[in-house]
Amino acid sequence: MTRGAAARARRAAAVVARSVGGDPAERRRRRLLGAALTCCAAFLLAAIAIGTFGLAGPECLRTAGGSTVCLAGGGGYSVTSPPGVSEPIDDLTFGGRLVPDTSGLAPYVGESGLRPGVVVAALLLVVPFALFALQVVRLGSAARERRLAALRLQGSTSADLRRIAAAEVRGTGLVAGLAGLPAYLGLWLLLGVLPPSGWRLLPPPGPALVIGWPVVALLVVVAAVLAARRAADVGTVDAIGLTRRRARPLSRSSATATGVTLGVLLLGLALFVLAPNGAAAGVVVLVLPLVFVAAAVAAGPWIVVAVGRRHLRRGSPVAVLAGRRLLADPRTPGRVAGVLLAVGLAVGFAVSDVIGIFLSGRTDPYDLAFFGGGILTALGAIGLAAVVAALSLVVGAAEQVLDARRPTAALVALGAEPGTVVRVVRTQLRSVSVLPAIGGAIVGATLLGGWFVVAEGGGRLWVMAAALGAVVVAVLLAGGAAALGAAGAQRLLRRPLAEAMSVESLRTA
Repeated sequence: MTRGAAARARRAAAVVARSVGGDPAERRRRRLLGAALTCCAAFLLAAIAIGTFGLAGPECLRTAGGSTVCLAGGGGYSVTSPPGVSEPIDDLTFGGRLVPDTSGLAPYVGESGLRPGVVVAALLLVVPFALFALQVVRLGSAARERRLAALRLQGSTSADLRRIAAAEVRGTGLVAGLAGLPAYLGLWLLLGVLPPSGWRLLPPPGPALVIGWPVVALLVVVAAVLAARRAADVGTVDAIGLTRRRARPLSRSSATATGVTLGVLLLGLALFVLAPNGAAAGVVVLVLPLVFVAAAVAAGPWIVVAVGRRHLRRGSPVAVLAGRRLLADPRTPGRVAGVLLAVGLAVGFAVSDVIGIFLSGRTDPYDLAFFGGGILTALGAIGLAAVVAALSLVVGAAEQVLDARRPTAALVALGAEPGTVVRVVRTQLRSVSVLPAIGGAIVGATLLGGWFVVAEGGGRLWVMAAALGAVVVAVLLAGGAAALGAAGAQRLLRRPLAEAMSVESLRTA
C-alpha cells in the first residue's frame, strides 16, 4: 500500500470510529477506558518519581539529637547541628540511630537501599489497572464484533478492521496519558503531603516527571492501540461465526506463554534459594514479585478452565451451566482470577511477614514502626488491587450477561426458575474470585511461613503452630475479601440480569 493510500485508509477508519462515538454505551466505555489508563499513567509516573528521588544530590541522614549528616563521595560527609546541640561525631555510627532526612518520607521510600522495592510496588499497581483497561477495550465486544463482521462481509480487509479499532481508542489513550501528570499530583497530595512526617510515600515532584511525562503518555497510547488492534483480530477470521458468538477456548500459544512464565518463576526461586547472599540476589528479589504477578495473570485463564471442568463433573444444573459459561470464554474471567491469585499471594506473604517479625524477637520501637508501617502500606496497596479486580469482575460479568440476553430469556421462557439463573451467576462469580484468592493465600503464606519455620523455628512446635495460624488468617482475609467482592458484583448485576431474563430480551439480536 502506498503512503497516500495508507493515509486515506486511516482517515476512513477515523470516520467509521467517530460514527459510533455518540452511542451512550460507547461513551461509557471510553470514560472507563480513560479512567483506567489515567491510573496506569499516574502509577508509572509515581515509579519514576520514587526511582529518581535523591539522584540530584547527596543522601542526608539525621541523628536522634537532630544533627544532619550529608554523605559525600570518597567516604566523606558534612555535619550540620541545630543551635545548642553538640554531638560527638567520629564516624557514621554515632552510637545511636540514623534515619533518613528526606522531607518526612517513610524510611523505605527515603533510604536508597530500600527505594527500588517501592518502585517495583508502584509498577505492580499498574497491573490491575492495565488489566481493567484491557477488559474495557473488550467491553461491548458482541456489538463490536457484529459491526466488524458486517464490515468484513462488505469487503473490509483485516488491516481496515484493525485501523478502525485503533482509531476508536487512540484519542482516549492520548487524553488519559496527558492526564497522568495531574492525576499523579493528586496522588502526591494524598500520599505525599497529607500523611504525617515519616509516613509520606511520594517525594515532591521533580524535573524527572517533566521528562517522563511525554514518554509515559506515548507508552499509554501505544499500549491502548495495540490492545484494540489485538481485540479486533478476532473479527478477521470468521465473521459469520463471530456473529453467532461461538466459544473461544484457549490456544496453544496461551499454554506456551504460561509455561514460559512459570519456568522463569521457578528459575528465579531456584537462584534465590541457592545463592541468597550472592551478588544477583538483590536483583532476583526485585524481579521475583513482577514474575509472580505475570505468572499469576498467565495462569488465571487455565484456573478458570479447571474450575469450569470441575463444575461439569459435579453434574447439577447450576454447576453445569456455570461451567459451560466459564469454558465458553475463559480469558475474560481469567484475568480477574489471575489478579486475585496475585492478591492472595501478597496477603499470604504479608501475614507470614508478621510471623517473621514475631520470631525475630524485635522490641525496638523504631523497628516495629518500620516493619509495621511497611506491612500496613502493602496491605493498602493489596486492597486497592483487589478493588480494581472487583470492578473488572463486574465489567466482565455485565458484558457476558448483556451478550447472553436472548439465551437467558429463552432459558427462563422454557421453564427455568429466575432464581436458578441467579445462582448460576453467583456460582460463576465466586468460582473466579474466591477460589484463586484462597489458593494464592495458601501458597504465599506456606512459602514464606515455611521459610521462617526452617530458618527461625528450630523445630519448635509453637513456631509451626504460628505458621499454620498465618495460613488460616491469610485464607480468611483473602477469601473473605474476594467473597465480599463477588457479593458486591452480584448486587450490581441485579438489574442487567433481570432485564436479560425478561420476555423482551427474546427479540434481542
